[in-house]
Amino acid sequence: KMRRILIVAALCALLGVSHAIEDTIRKQYLPQQPKLDCEHLRKHPNILNPSTCLSDEEVKSLGSRGKKWRLEHPEAAAEFEPVILIPGLAGSALEVQLHDSVKPPHPYCYKNHEWYQVWLALLSMIGSEVDCWWHNMDVFYNVTSDSFYNNVGVNIRPMAFGGMKGVDYLDHDPLGNGISQTAYFAPLIADLVAAGFKVGHNLFGAPYDWRRGDHVPEFRAGLKQLIERAYSQTGNKKVHIVAHSMGNLHTGVFLSQQTQEWKDKFIGSFVAVAGPWSGAPMALRTIVSGNNLGATVLGINLIDPLRVRQLARQAGGVVWCLPDIEFWNTTELIRTPTGSYNAETLPTLFAQLGTSVTSEIYDHTVKIHDIPAPNVELHCLYGSDYPTEMHYTYKNGFDKDPEITYSNDGDGVVPAQSLQKCNEFAKKQTQPVEVKEFDLAGHMNILYDEELLQYVLKLVSIPARIKVQR
Repeated sequence: KMRRILIVAALCALLGVSHAIEDTIRKQYLPQQPKLDCEHLRKHPNILNPSTCLSDEEVKSLGSRGKKWRLEHPEAAAEFEPVILIPGLAGSALEVQLHDSVKPPHPYCYKNHEWYQVWLALLSMIGSEVDCWWHNMDVFYNVTSDSFYNNVGVNIRPMAFGGMKGVDYLDHDPLGNGISQTAYFAPLIADLVAAGFKVGHNLFGAPYDWRRGDHVPEFRAGLKQLIERAYSQTGNKKVHIVAHSMGNLHTGVFLSQQTQEWKDKFIGSFVAVAGPWSGAPMALRTIVSGNNLGATVLGINLIDPLRVRQLARQAGGVVWCLPDIEFWNTTELIRTPTGSYNAETLPTLFAQLGTSVTSEIYDHTVKIHDIPAPNVELHCLYGSDYPTEMHYTYKNGFDKDPEITYSNDGDGVVPAQSLQKCNEFAKKQTQPVEVKEFDLAGHMNILYDEELLQYVLKLVSIPARIKVQR
């Protein structure tokens, strides 16, 4: 199979075959889309794979709950206030552009290629082109310039800013259809559209390059423009931001950079779903010993955890989600035969691991505890009663999986203590702060929870809001 791919790549280059035809030819020699273990993914949410993994039956029913809501609330469909969806860590689809200057690891890797999806590209991640994929996804940090960069000749950007393709599914087939196993905001989007929302008019997505942590000024500039556009084209209706996971940190930083006058004019509310307001230990495990993204078949890893570790150690988004030093400074997170580590001593651990650059990234990233109250109407929504990673014991080095200690108080990724930090904003702002805990809702599948859908629709429906205010 490898020999065939080499021949196809060489022939395409010699004959000047268009990229579209070359892509079609290559796919004949790649494996079929793998059937991931959806049950495993749902029971064990993964910080780097925020997908819901829909069954065939769930795919068929997409939008049914929104349709039902619309029939029960006919007066609301034409009067929704606009919504912008902001994804969490690894929740933005990314696309790559390759130039002639690319130095790929193999001759059959793409070169001089226009934009195509690179995250989350399941076939490329587990197929014969896996080395090519990692080369394109890798990110590096320059301490001197405090900036992130890619391999030479590689450009990466979020897909479809303002649209849905960057936030609905993490992966798409060659025809652009979302792959059900990688569903992210797709269930919520389908229900909102069925309830009466129109994509591009009052429903928008705001993806970003999650590999760069908070170093995304172009995202914040684009988000401000998108909010103002949504406001003006809906007849000056205030905008509701619905953020998930690390998207809450981005939203918090963004709002802290706006004037109160601007926020009072443009923002209806900030719906903070499953926010890691003091970080998550799973981010630490990913940096220390890797992560298989939850991609398993019959208990076998489809993705090399150690290769994920290599990416994570210089990925600003993963580093940003480390347990916050102010909150976890005395809590043991890692134990080895020779010592133990908490958030305060992580620089020592990273130095021992040979990745001091991780500490440099953390030092140059906005600390979670420094993100101020948003000073807009805030809704803290999160799940509970999921086994959630809290502590790791490494007995056989850092290349092997640790023994994991769980707490039943969390959403499967973020511990309850971190989720509930959102509640403290009520003491720091005069605007309303509502808190709702969803029983047995995991970090990812909370976005598929019908109760959350009802909550959001009631919030953004103008007749419903007027009724509540009265």
